[in-house]
Amino acid sequence: MQSVSQLVSVAERIKTIPEAGLSLGEAETLKFLKDESDKLANIAKELDDVVAKGDFKGAIQALTRLIVRVNVMGSLALQPAVLSSLGNPNLRNSLVDLIGSALSIIEETYFELLPKAKDNGIKSFSLNVNTNPLSVVLSLGTGE
Repeated sequence: MQSVSQLVSVAERIKTIPEAGLSLGEAETLKFLKDESDKLANIAKELDDVVAKGDFKGAIQALTRLIVRVNVMGSLALQPAVLSSLGNPNLRNSLVDLIGSALSIIEETYFELLPKAKDNGIKSFSLNVNTNPLSVVLSLGTGE
């Protein structure tokens, strides 16, 4: 998936942001972003692999982990107090790009898996993305 390489690229860009010259809050946000971007990149690569192999169950599991990470980032890093404290535009843009590329992966994966849902015993399969506050919900239904 193209979004995976985009996310990996953003994660690499975040690693190059120096802590020197950042405020204490920005330095802590950078540490959080470096850690989360590595986790997101690893999950995204795994997701790309299981989707390519046609492993529906593995894809749902990896997709769920990615959604959890995005929701955690949304609840912690996208708070108005955090965003307003980010005076460094490179740091702020990297945060937005990281979340945007992760959301793109979630959407791409959803549309890749949607036609295969019924063949895997899933009666209903939906994705909801709310932007304020950021929240991603994946719903699976197997009952009648």
